[in-house]
Amino acid sequence: CLLITVNCFSQTTFQRFINLEGSSVYYNDNAYFSQQTTDGGYFIVDHSQNQALGWGLGIIKTDSLGIVKWAKRFDHQDIFIGYRDIMGFSAQQTEDGGYVITGNYFASIFLLKTDSVGKMQWMKTYGESNLADISFSVRQTSDLGYIITGYAHHIGISGTTAPSIYVVKTAADGSLEWSKTYGPGMGYSVREVSSGGYIVGCSSKLIKLFSNGDIEWSKEMPTVLSVREINGGGYIASTGLQGGCALAKLDPSGNLIWLKKYPTVVPFPSFGGHVEQTRDNGVVVNVNSHALMKADENGNFLWLRTYKTGTLIRHIGLTTDGGFTMVGQGQNYCQPDSKKYLNSSSSLYFIKTDSLGR
Repeated sequence: CLLITVNCFSQTTFQRFINLEGSSVYYNDNAYFSQQTTDGGYFIVDHSQNQALGWGLGIIKTDSLGIVKWAKRFDHQDIFIGYRDIMGFSAQQTEDGGYVITGNYFASIFLLKTDSVGKMQWMKTYGESNLADISFSVRQTSDLGYIITGYAHHIGISGTTAPSIYVVKTAADGSLEWSKTYGPGMGYSVREVSSGGYIVGCSSKLIKLFSNGDIEWSKEMPTVLSVREINGGGYIASTGLQGGCALAKLDPSGNLIWLKKYPTVVPFPSFGGHVEQTRDNGVVVNVNSHALMKADENGNFLWLRTYKTGTLIRHIGLTTDGGFTMVGQGQNYCQPDSKKYLNSSSSLYFIKTDSLGR
């Protein structure tokens, strides 16, 4: 496929709009994940909508300046049979230099493994039903397997369906080791922790699991969209509280140390998204649709950066120089000489900043 990359604005580092262009004049591109790779470049997971083929899974590899080196788009006609839409929400570069991606294909959770140049090595599907099970987070584990969280639908006594928090553990080849549900809700974020087991951020609680998936402890909380183990032990989480973005710090047993909201310093309706700990033990989180906020290790507000109006940031990542990457969706403000690009309604938005978010 043809790729169009546009560097429109003067930034300290770079800002790019990327489109995977195909056979249709109508295209939507929007990213849900980015990670700096071991060679200093970046890996991006894209939702790529083609009028003829539906939603496809796009994966993109760039160099250190955000210039596309290669890209692949997986449609149902490439690797799937029957249903059109394939959407990826989370990924990670793996120990062997390849990549693993998870998301939703029809009614199932999928896990797709590629080599270092995006060639598919295997794909597995998981789920509890045929009712749109979805995964939002995947991490490679210390045993070289994978841990995934999302939700699985179940049919109740009345015949209605409801999502349940769902966690899947696989071996290195994607074969299922165990899968469990943990009550009503959705799983948004999962990480292996240094003490063993996994921490799972959910729509109504934070759950710590033993390595076999049994619950070690569970704490009721507002929606936990993202959670990370922090230096010195414990966790930092971005939570959904009515009235604005909020961050929470917890000790290793899940006891709340502090919970802070930022309604006065984030002067617009906001909702905390992806959270990361910085080199100086501070915290960054994407808020609203096009902003990045930083707080210190005690949750005190430090700064807020806003980016191009009309963009939507869905994921942030850390870089080796102390800066940040952000990916999401943006309107086509810069128009190259391409009718297909002019007719696409959105582009993948990719920005790299310095340590101050500039």
